[in-house]
Amino acid sequence: MKKALIGSILGLVVAAASSFGQGQVFFNTYVGTVYQPIKYGVTGNGHTAGEVLGNGYKAQLYYGLGTGLLFNQLSLVPNSTTTVGSQVAGYVTGGIVSIPGYTSGPVTFSVVAFNGVDYASTLLSPTGFATLTPTTWTETAIASGQNPAATFAQNLPAITVAPVPEPSTLALVGLGSAALLAVRRRK
Repeated sequence: MKKALIGSILGLVVAAASSFGQGQVFFNTYVGTVYQPIKYGVTGNGHTAGEVLGNGYKAQLYYGLGTGLLFNQLSLVPNSTTTVGSQVAGYVTGGIVSIPGYTSGPVTFSVVAFNGVDYASTLLSPTGFATLTPTTWTETAIASGQNPAATFAQNLPAITVAPVPEPSTLALVGLGSAALLAVRRRK
C-alpha cells in the first residue's frame, strides 16, 4: 500500500514538473497586436499583387530557440499546419501550438504559406505558389508552464506568396550568372 501511494505521489510530481517544459502560442495572425493577412506578392495568374489570399492555401509555423536566426536554422512546429482563411480570408486562425524544448527566453519564428501538400514539396512544383523568401521575427518570451497560451506580441513581417519558378528557369539563371562571372574574370 505504501509503495503504491509513494509511486502515485512521485508520478504526480513528475507530471507537474514536466508540464512546465514547453511554451505555447496561438498560431493566429488575426488576433494580437497586429493584424497581418497573407497576400500575393506579384501580379499574375489571375491575382493582383497585394490581394489577400483566397481558399486553397495552408500555412505552417517554424521556430528556433534564440535570437538572430535565419529561416534555414528553424524547425517546423509540430501540428502547426493550418488552412489560411478558414475563418477570415487571408488570415491564419489556427489553434494553440506547443514549442518543443522551450523553458524561457527568446524564440525566433517564421510563417510560410503554400498551396501544395507541404511547404517543401510546393517549392519544387512549377505550378505552386509559396512564400519564397520567408522572413523571421523574434518574441522575447512566450507563455510557458501553467500560463495560458499567448498571441504573438511582436509586429509580424509581411507574408506573401508568389509563383514558384520552374526548375529550368532557375537553371538558366544559374548558367547566365556563371557566364557573366566568367566574362568578368577574363577582363
